[in-house]
Amino acid sequence: MNVICDVCNKVAVMDNGRVLEQGTVLEVFGDPQHIITRSFVKTVIDDSIPGSLAREILKYQGENRIFRLRFQGNIAGKPLLYRISAEYHMENSILFATVCELQGIVFSVMIVQVFGPAQRLDEVQKFIEDSGVYVEVLRLSGGEEDRND
Repeated sequence: MNVICDVCNKVAVMDNGRVLEQGTVLEVFGDPQHIITRSFVKTVIDDSIPGSLAREILKYQGENRIFRLRFQGNIAGKPLLYRISAEYHMENSILFATVCELQGIVFSVMIVQVFGPAQRLDEVQKFIEDSGVYVEVLRLSGGEEDRND
């Protein structure tokens, strides 16, 4: 799998002779659409919250939102979490982070928990989206992560 990241320009994910998804390595690995592709990509870039941590998060009763953030290229070096703290006065916690290089481009996945009222969380989500970072809201149930798509 790591050979794909290092050597290939394009990749196709197939199932029973049928192409499920294809594109550049960055496109397919950075934003997998099909469930089989997501599962395949997780073998290299596991971007899920560990179950024991998810169960601890569920115990918290205050208002918060959990975001999966995907950064590509020079956006990965910007102080996004600092700006959320400084400009929105909202605490945040990094639950998971990984960074790798795909075809010479920095690719990072981060899962963060931001604390505050729903209206302010909506503002923060818009700020993240406007910053050029892909954002996905995650929901936890019973210690497992649910995709919101």
